[in-house]
Amino acid sequence: MYLFKFTFCWILLLSFQPIIFCNEDVFTNDFAVQVEGDSDDVANLVAMSHGCQIVKRIKSVNLFHFKHPKLKKRSKRSAEHILNILKSDPNVIHVEQQRLLKRVKRLDDLDSLFDDLQDDSSMFNDPIWPKQWHLYNDGQTDGPPRMDINVEPVWHANIKGDGVIVSVIDDGVDYTHPDLKDAYNSTLSFDINGNDKDPFPNDTLDSNGHGTKCAGVIASKPNDRVCGVGIAHKAQFAAIRALDGPITDLTESEALAYNLPLVDIVTASWGPPDSGKSFEGPHHFTAKVMKEGAERGRNGSGVIFIWAAGNGNFRGDFCSFDGYVNSLYTIPIGSLTHTGEKSYYSESCTANFAATFTGGFSYLSSNILNINLPNRIVTTSLHHKCTESFQGTSASAPVATGCAALIIQANPFLTWRDVQHIIALTARVSSIEDRDDWTINGAGYHVSPNYGFGALDCSSAVGFAQLWENVGEQQKCVIDHSGDNVIIENEDNRIFTFDTNNCKNVSHLEHVVVQVNMTVQNRGGIKMTLISPAGTISVIMPHRQKDTANKTNVFGFLTVMTWGENPEGNWTLKVTAKDAKVTFNNLSLVLYGTNDTERKPNINSFTPNREKLLKIMEEEDQRTKNIIPMKKTDLYETLKTADSMKLKLNPRELRGVVNQLNYDKRNQGTNWAKEFRKRSQADLDLRDLSDLLNMIDKRY
Repeated sequence: MYLFKFTFCWILLLSFQPIIFCNEDVFTNDFAVQVEGDSDDVANLVAMSHGCQIVKRIKSVNLFHFKHPKLKKRSKRSAEHILNILKSDPNVIHVEQQRLLKRVKRLDDLDSLFDDLQDDSSMFNDPIWPKQWHLYNDGQTDGPPRMDINVEPVWHANIKGDGVIVSVIDDGVDYTHPDLKDAYNSTLSFDINGNDKDPFPNDTLDSNGHGTKCAGVIASKPNDRVCGVGIAHKAQFAAIRALDGPITDLTESEALAYNLPLVDIVTASWGPPDSGKSFEGPHHFTAKVMKEGAERGRNGSGVIFIWAAGNGNFRGDFCSFDGYVNSLYTIPIGSLTHTGEKSYYSESCTANFAATFTGGFSYLSSNILNINLPNRIVTTSLHHKCTESFQGTSASAPVATGCAALIIQANPFLTWRDVQHIIALTARVSSIEDRDDWTINGAGYHVSPNYGFGALDCSSAVGFAQLWENVGEQQKCVIDHSGDNVIIENEDNRIFTFDTNNCKNVSHLEHVVVQVNMTVQNRGGIKMTLISPAGTISVIMPHRQKDTANKTNVFGFLTVMTWGENPEGNWTLKVTAKDAKVTFNNLSLVLYGTNDTERKPNINSFTPNREKLLKIMEEEDQRTKNIIPMKKTDLYETLKTADSMKLKLNPRELRGVVNQLNYDKRNQGTNWAKEFRKRSQADLDLRDLSDLLNMIDKRY
């Protein structure tokens, strides 16, 4: 059910007018409380002892929602006296007073509806399928063909999202829409704002169609003569309504945690305001849910969190200051135009992982409001309508989510880190226009703060997923800087060095975090640049002209630009202050990665010239044609010729078979069998072919 939105302290205009927010924190009389034993009796005792009321128990995050009736519902001051009393109670493990958080849907602010579209289609009978250029681009955009996510080969392999469940956390979803109703999972859905099981949006406001659009990109039903086609149109989605009311850490953590053990992927097309001033991330309980979901969800493989990178580029904003994007547990996704360039609104940062095609322009002109913008995303909308104007990184995240659902169906054993590795290996360079923005890092990956590892390629990713062997356990090494309370101000700069030679447990990097506790004056004047031993440069904190804040921040700046590198050697952190001052209370470098037996030396990172980048594009274009996901039925037919062989019942061995089939379909009876014989030794305890086929039927 829906509630009318309570407007507080901040105003958001979804247009090119300024976004206005109050700078002060707004505290509520709500408290998130974690008690010993997660016991109702203990919680009641704590609440009664300190004059609180229990609003509800949130089982999904082992929390109790307390309310203190004698406090103001909204206040600029925190209730430190109540907070300290609760903290001192021996039955209280953790407590946080709730603040109203500013969260916005990551639209591009130019959304409008186009109804009753009737076009013919050669592949699907859905009327706006021909306009879904981001799925199949044969030149209908008047731009270069193949600027799409390359999903058709995956569908032809009959991989369409079967068995995968996606949680769409947003303003609700119109689950009665004829294009969505068959994919809706009511059991796993919930309305956090209304505290009931009905996540239907408040459809009196067009702005509440955001979640319906996201769901349509992922799961729209094909061949029903309605709207278009979802990327993972046989997947199911759960709708979690959380963005149509006051938002706190309690709201977010409950939304993310709801039925999380039963969910494969969470998609979020929202975050802190993209204003060029905001500097915020997940608070205590939300951060805890994200960590536990990634590390323990999906039966230990980890839930995949996909996040919109942000739309504030034209406001001078960077996703460097967004803690959701800078979480190692999320996959941040940016936006590309129909020519493969970064869209004008898509934010840049070293945490960006990949980008998807959502249209628009690569620049912002003064007369853009008078232009009928071409080549955006078509999807479902409120009142059983369709739209062909969905855009922004709000659209990019569900595009990536649909692709991730196909990856998970192809190989359900993938961990959250496996999925990240696969994207890093298969994302492709989509444009040479921003060639100075690309770097070939010390491990040979092409990386960019605008594009991440590049444009998402579903077919290549699924092909790799079918043959993938799980990466080793995540390793971590922390190097603290020895000197605290270092002050940098005015036009000064300072070089910090971190010696990582003792980090023997990390041989191949994944995520690198610079963890800071800093007190700043004129925060936008601070710039931080991290340089790896291979010479890879990551501007983890760029200048922001509009950010004049004076405050203390505890934050982790993330880079994936050094992915795969050997971390050994000296790392350099360069900090500059332009009309600003920063005091580092604490400073550390945190390395995450794997501990492989072979520690490869780095190459020297470099910026590729035009010819080199063009060659990379051509090679990757050819690769996408060669790596074709295998149909399960083709795998059956091939294996039937091997009933005299002894086959090892192991998913990795099956992926070895698929590997051979992917790369040499013309010689299915020869090369693949030779490879399989090498992998399967005669002394193994093996099962017969029928058991093997039964297992494939369940897992592929």
